[in-house]
Amino acid sequence: MSEYFRKLIKRDPPPAALIRFRCAKLHRVSDAAGNSKDSEYNTIYDVLKSRGWKETDVDTEWHIFWTDKDWIHSAFDKMHLDPHQHVNHFLNHYELTRKDLLVKNMKRMKRQCEKDGRHAEAAKYNICPITFVVPQEYSMFVEEFKKWTGSTWIMKPIGRSQGSGIFLVNKLAQTQQWKPRQDWNPSQSKTDKTEDDEAAGVETYIAQKYVESPLLIGGKKFDMRLYVCVTSYHPLTVYMHRGGFCRFSMSRYSADKSNLNDLGSHLTNVAVQKHSGKAAYKRTGAKWDVNNLKSYLLTTASVDVVNKLFSDIEEIVIHSLLSVQKVMINDKHCFEMYGYDILIDVDYKPWLLEVNASPSLTANTVADYEMKYGLLDDLLTLLDIEKYLTGHELQIGGFDLLYKDGLRYSPPEGSIFTSYLGCYNNRLSQLQRLAQTRAWELRKELPSSSLFGEQDEPARSEPRRQSALTENLNPEDSRLDPSSNPKRRTVINSLDSAGLIEAQELFEHLSHLCCSSAPALDHALKRTANEANPAVQHFGLKLLQKWIQSKRSERPVEWTSVKSWLLELLMKSSWSSHTEPFARRKCAETVASMAKLDWPGAWPELTVALLGPQTVSSTLVGLSVWAHLAECVGEDSKDLTAARRRDISHGLTLHFKEPPEAPAFVASLQKALHAFGGDRRVVREVIQLCRALPHAVPMKLLLANHFDKIVQVGLQSSDLSEFALTSLAEWVQHLHPSRGNKEAASAGPATHDMCRFTEMVARLVENCKFDVDDPQSYSSHQQIGRLLSDLCTFNAASLSAMPSKELSGIWEALMQLLRYPAAAVQLDALTGLVALARPSRTEAQPWPTATAATWVSGPRLEELIGVLHVLTLKNTTSATSFSSEHSSWLLRCLGSVSTRQNPGSFSEWCQWMAVSASFEILETDFSGQQMQSQRLGMLKVHSKELLSELCRPSPSQSSGGFGAICRLAGGLLARALAGDAENMAGDSDARGGIEWVAECDSAMSLVESAALAALKSAEKEGSKEMLEAVLQPLQVFLQQVYVQRGFNPAMEYRRLEFLSACSPFYKLWSEEVLRDALARVLAPIRLEPSLRDARAKGIKLEQRALDTLVSISKSGVLKAAHLEALNAECLDLAAKVSSAAGRSKLTEALTLAVASCSELDRPRKVQLIEGILEQVTTAWRSSELVQSASAQALLDVVASAASSSPAILGVEEDLGGLGKLKDIKTMLSTFSGAVSRASTEALEPHLADGIIADWAPGIFQLLQALCHLYVFAAGTSDHTVRILVLTPCRTEIDAMTGRAMSPEEEEDLAKEFSGGLDPRWAASIRVNLYELRSHVAKAARACMASGRFWDGEGSAKASEWLQNTAKLLPALRPHVAELLLKEIFQPLVRVPPMLNDPRIASVSKTFIPTLCVAISALLKEFWGLEHSVRKTTTRAVPDAVPDPLPRFSKLEPSHAASVISFTRTSCYLMSAFVGTDLPLSSQLEDPAQKFLQKRPAPVAATPSRKRQKNRNKNRFSALEEDVGEEKNEQNAMQTEPATVARRPALVSVILRDQQLREGLRCFLADLLLIPDPDTVTRALVGLSTFSAQLWNMIVHGEDLSTLSLGRESTRTPEVGEILHTASDVLRAVPQGVLAPVSRLVARPVSEQISQKLTESLLEGIIRHPWNSFAAATWIDAKRCPSTLVCECTFPTFTSLMVLVRLFKLQCRKLELSAEAAQLYLCPSLVEALRIIAELPNTSQDDVDMLLTTMLDEGKAGDEGKAIAVWGDLRFGGLLSCQADFRLSSAMVIL
Repeated sequence: MSEYFRKLIKRDPPPAALIRFRCAKLHRVSDAAGNSKDSEYNTIYDVLKSRGWKETDVDTEWHIFWTDKDWIHSAFDKMHLDPHQHVNHFLNHYELTRKDLLVKNMKRMKRQCEKDGRHAEAAKYNICPITFVVPQEYSMFVEEFKKWTGSTWIMKPIGRSQGSGIFLVNKLAQTQQWKPRQDWNPSQSKTDKTEDDEAAGVETYIAQKYVESPLLIGGKKFDMRLYVCVTSYHPLTVYMHRGGFCRFSMSRYSADKSNLNDLGSHLTNVAVQKHSGKAAYKRTGAKWDVNNLKSYLLTTASVDVVNKLFSDIEEIVIHSLLSVQKVMINDKHCFEMYGYDILIDVDYKPWLLEVNASPSLTANTVADYEMKYGLLDDLLTLLDIEKYLTGHELQIGGFDLLYKDGLRYSPPEGSIFTSYLGCYNNRLSQLQRLAQTRAWELRKELPSSSLFGEQDEPARSEPRRQSALTENLNPEDSRLDPSSNPKRRTVINSLDSAGLIEAQELFEHLSHLCCSSAPALDHALKRTANEANPAVQHFGLKLLQKWIQSKRSERPVEWTSVKSWLLELLMKSSWSSHTEPFARRKCAETVASMAKLDWPGAWPELTVALLGPQTVSSTLVGLSVWAHLAECVGEDSKDLTAARRRDISHGLTLHFKEPPEAPAFVASLQKALHAFGGDRRVVREVIQLCRALPHAVPMKLLLANHFDKIVQVGLQSSDLSEFALTSLAEWVQHLHPSRGNKEAASAGPATHDMCRFTEMVARLVENCKFDVDDPQSYSSHQQIGRLLSDLCTFNAASLSAMPSKELSGIWEALMQLLRYPAAAVQLDALTGLVALARPSRTEAQPWPTATAATWVSGPRLEELIGVLHVLTLKNTTSATSFSSEHSSWLLRCLGSVSTRQNPGSFSEWCQWMAVSASFEILETDFSGQQMQSQRLGMLKVHSKELLSELCRPSPSQSSGGFGAICRLAGGLLARALAGDAENMAGDSDARGGIEWVAECDSAMSLVESAALAALKSAEKEGSKEMLEAVLQPLQVFLQQVYVQRGFNPAMEYRRLEFLSACSPFYKLWSEEVLRDALARVLAPIRLEPSLRDARAKGIKLEQRALDTLVSISKSGVLKAAHLEALNAECLDLAAKVSSAAGRSKLTEALTLAVASCSELDRPRKVQLIEGILEQVTTAWRSSELVQSASAQALLDVVASAASSSPAILGVEEDLGGLGKLKDIKTMLSTFSGAVSRASTEALEPHLADGIIADWAPGIFQLLQALCHLYVFAAGTSDHTVRILVLTPCRTEIDAMTGRAMSPEEEEDLAKEFSGGLDPRWAASIRVNLYELRSHVAKAARACMASGRFWDGEGSAKASEWLQNTAKLLPALRPHVAELLLKEIFQPLVRVPPMLNDPRIASVSKTFIPTLCVAISALLKEFWGLEHSVRKTTTRAVPDAVPDPLPRFSKLEPSHAASVISFTRTSCYLMSAFVGTDLPLSSQLEDPAQKFLQKRPAPVAATPSRKRQKNRNKNRFSALEEDVGEEKNEQNAMQTEPATVARRPALVSVILRDQQLREGLRCFLADLLLIPDPDTVTRALVGLSTFSAQLWNMIVHGEDLSTLSLGRESTRTPEVGEILHTASDVLRAVPQGVLAPVSRLVARPVSEQISQKLTESLLEGIIRHPWNSFAAATWIDAKRCPSTLVCECTFPTFTSLMVLVRLFKLQCRKLELSAEAAQLYLCPSLVEALRIIAELPNTSQDDVDMLLTTMLDEGKAGDEGKAIAVWGDLRFGGLLSCQADFRLSSAMVIL
């Protein structure tokens, strides 16, 4: 406590009286009822007040500010802090505390350690469970999920805390919302996106493997909250508190999968446990002190176990901080106290769960309050704000120094415990002793003085008290010689290890004096560098290296003497043999840092020193210098220029060539090895040199001089083998000339050298034998596998040119690795096989088959297919039991395995695979686990690629390997079918049946992978023989697939999948094959008992059969004769199909078959499709619900269904009106499926046009009735019906919130909103209403895709239907309104034929105004905004908007999410109406290319005197040119080609109509008031496109002579008319585009969120992303504009450029120069510049520079100058220092 220091160290005035603090936390947080006994205390305010410090509200007058993270992000970087001020967060603390960034940084550090060969250090980063960031890494997560069958995963949102949003999953279906779309392509253009692409993205989560076996105490789960203080990251200084606590769950832990939703037993967060309601929580707070935990563990485990556990926890803290040290922005004013959450498993292994930047400081018990009070008090003492400490204390209260500048601190040697964590907290006695010690030291060294002098306020720039070594050190002092300070001279002259701390302090002060005092520095360095103490020598060399870096550009006179001194040091023979390795390495680094700048040209003496006579120590230093020089050539660093790298590379290469008979470098190295080769250190340095040389020297020279034999020496040493392997890996990447030094070598290594090198690698593979008891050997085997894979991948072409004998050795090695029981090694082998297969498949070297006696160039197919068959088996785990015969069969397929001992059974092989996976976990962290998951996922991909190469036909071998693959896979399939039959006959364990099915699946997969590749290759060659060679083997294999020995649903399912994969081949086979396939596809539907059996086992056989039928129908293989029989067959099967969806799928298959049949003419196709839909069309017409089509009728149906709830659900679900809803839903599904398949392109002549005419009226009437249903339900007195209609179903809630609702949540909602009915029956009614609404919307969309829908009278009806639909939007819930926008209105701008159709463009004039007003009404209600659309769009106003629908508090989260999603969808739709999704939508076309180009003057070029006189009077008369000149210009305009794509009809109509375009512009401008980043970004793009498209239409002269009047004209306008119209049309740009954008940027962040949203849940969702969007960004520790500013620049720039180009056109037409003096010609530009000038901190000079720059664009030599200035000034720092980092001047925009 600070009282101890104040009593013993007297100062006047006391420092505490002058210290000011600010605290952003509340003193006391109580419950709403003010119940004092349940109050929670925030201790930080109490601690600050108890120290006697004064609180202040002044923004800058404080010494410590205990703030929140938002202040750090928004205001810290805009303030200038004085040296005495402290804040409690680092600027980018999130690099450690955000879950996804913690994962990223740990992976990066792990990879760096592995790259450097520090595998032991890399293993220390195994501190987190396996973790993936979804949806970014969803595919890797899926592969890892499948690997851990039955495992549990925990899903955590990356940006939330206190257990919010966390849930557990054990099925992939529970994570579908994070699954990316299958057809997603990052390179696709905007026009290629579908309507689903614009949906709101899900929240980013991490998927972490759940630790299912935690250590339990009393049967309850717990984790540890530990406190760590970091005062600096450079150097890293870490203090760890002895205290902390364990957080317990209040429920007993159970690993039962059915208990996953009981978060109370799985999560220990206080925020979760405080709702348990148990008395134990109120008594204990669910917390236990860490000291109690340590005492408990000592009674249950040994002292060694406990010591290792707590030491491992400290390792977790250190390595997590080291992983972010390089990326953390260090600031001397910042400190941070982190809260580490640690979980311990049953094996006493600690796991890092997360790191908290703001650990909770509220206490819920007295003991908790006392612990946190002492913690914070010690923290403030540690910061030494009152200046009592020296900074070298190892313990301050409860904090112990854990790590500082590379040194870890622990209890003294011989102590019982190896960690202070959990030990007795002697903070009070320790602080008292520390105060006494400091008082004695100060009395001895310094007189008592005031901390801040005589001033009342603290001196803000006072430096910290300096030691005797550095006191009075002044940068301006010329007396820097040690003799000027006796104390300093004594320390320097007798510096030893004990004085290194003061020496380091001296170094910190001298580092900035190096440039001003070279003589004194040189004197000090020579003294320290020649000391015998290695630590002192290391320090001196470090200081010298700093001086070299600071003087590299100016080369002072001392430069030469320093080089001479370094040469002497390099040749020093007094190096100690064992005690100075770190000093020796520092010496090499220092010499290399100088050599990188001067060698070889300016420092030739270094070459002589390095190659001359040497001792052991100088040899080690010299080798290290050479290695540093070679490595710098390949480093991606800005320290060296490309020219310097070339010079160093040339110098090294020269020493490998000259003299030719004995190159100098090689001779020197041979001499060193001959003299000191027995010294292990020399061998290691030589291998390190060999690893670095390929960066600078061509591999051709290294192999020619037999450097590979040096590496072989390292491979034979057990302790150097791993290091040698990393050297070989570096060689492999540089073997090919393109990866080496192109100037030094024009070709790769010689063939004999290459053969020798590959033979060495092959011999390494021969020794790769898996040993289950030797994890270390597995690591080296994995390295060898990766080495061979890289060798084949990087050098495939050169390897293929080798002699067949040597190449066969590579193939054998790859096959041996393929049989190694480890997924990672197998993947490396497959990668190498694929790389070699591509160049090896030539006409001269076909693949060998079973008849080949020896290996020619590749492996035999029998062996390869057998191995791939085993590797691609599913469901083979170590727990799987195999019969002896089955096991023997699989081992024979596998062949000779790469293990120390042969497996006794296949189960043992599976166990070894599991063991190798565990080795992987032990030797890598979770980033390695991610790579492992990726390898497992790529296994089948590479197998497919390899098989595709095997089956590629060639002229000499027409079938390639495909025939052999089919034959071999057929044998495997026959054996699997026989085994399955035996299993079924013997009625054995079902597990065995599954394994035989897996074998069938593997065999079929082999053929499927190769079949399509073989077919494409054969069709490409165009040879009938090659095509037959593919079809015949596949047909034989297909017959083997048909073999059926008993009925197995799983096997039948796989057969149907294979038949679907063969769809492209049916058109090439005979009709008998097709008929047989169709019969087998339809057979499962006929067998009702088998379907029941399949359903009982969870196999959807009927659905698979229907999907296969659809796939065959889509291929177009069915002919007219087949269709007649298939139609009759399907009519019989329709009654047997078990579901409405199945019947719809059957109809869809028939429709596809008819539409794809080439033998039928159009009338016959129309007749067949009408026949297919005749029955359902008749039912549709006669449906009572369709005929009435009113909201009241639907309400009656719902009431009838509610009143007739069945006694047993599932038996009579069609009671009441629910059956009517299901019937309508089935009819609509059938209609949509058939109509969508009847035509391939929208608006083309449709095969179902006649049917659509019958269906469309009823569909749209039903759609409007469903919309009115909400209004009727809101006004009904029947509470049950009201609840059923207005409450969404679970599917809708899941879609709105972006996550799956837990069963408990679903049950709670079902009970609350059941309306007195059975919750399941109420849920069934809601689901049917939701599905009916979705099917009606999809059916309406299908109707709109028909051309007849928009013809003649249909156009008027379509207009009326769409307008009525738009009017009803305000009466809907946001998620329902969004559904209508996506299904009905978005296709108009997403589907190109509809976007270009003039009929739709004409109709759009009627419904777009209504749509704008309706959406504005909804947005006004949701966001509390005043929109201007009603004022500008008055053509069509919807009916009076009904009262807002009632809301339910429990549904507020889903409602808020749906509001955001609806807002974004609306914004995307409206911006698309002005052409946002068009290619190059914002590009401005050059007007000079249209109508103002310079052309040959006409004969009568000189105007008459009268005309010249009139022109002198009025410069605007130049617009009236003579008729001949005007005609010439018009003809030139008509003959010039267009430079941009044709504008769609819909966009053109909207932009030509004044009311339409103004309404959309106002709508987009109003969207800027909504604080949602996605909405604002899209609206800004829309405004930019609006300005650009208007300009381009003006330039094109497309019917624009009456543009401002909203009418169309076919007359080509004259130039004068165009300019006049352009001035009128573009008049709206300044106030309509620039003004809203400038208001958005100038408005403070605090005012950008409406007051109406302040207390709503919607505000809580948007607050954080909006603040991040509007806050400044950081790039390389440099403040840059916010994302909001960057998004605003483009529409502003586009609008200004439009007006500037108009102004330049006017000036050019009037033959005036485009200067500021002529601005009177363009009032719009003047107004725009005025808006820019009104921005904060903007001067007129800024505006003038902006205008000048834009006017200069297009002049000779100035092309693109405005764009360049825009880019420079945008990031040039001319930005305001406001909290939102907004625009502050005109230059920001550009």
